[in-house]
Amino acid sequence: MRMKQEADDLRNKLRSLWNRLETSDIDREEFEIQNEGHGSRVISNLKTQIAVCEKQKLQNLQRFISGIRKELALWWTKCYFSKEQRDKFTGYNKYECSEELLEAHKKELEKIKQFKP
Repeated sequence: MRMKQEADDLRNKLRSLWNRLETSDIDREEFEIQNEGHGSRVISNLKTQIAVCEKQKLQNLQRFISGIRKELALWWTKCYFSKEQRDKFTGYNKYECSEELLEAHKKELEKIKQFKP
């Protein structure tokens, strides 16, 4: 049961990375077909694929941060956030690309999505 849960958690993480990287459906399906189940080989392959995707993600941080910023701006508009409310998220105007900045943007977006326009 523990291996099944681990495989499910890894799959969810991988799918999230695939979405962020805009991985093609064909590549996703091919990997999933070759890695069905929850055995140790599958778990190892999932971890390896996640590592590959994480490396790609780091190479594309600027693109991801920019994408989340666009989505944030859209949600702020939908939720009628004032300039003062928007300015509380100081990360929006930072330009160094880092994993921490990306995570801050993700958290802000999750927080904003809790509001129902």
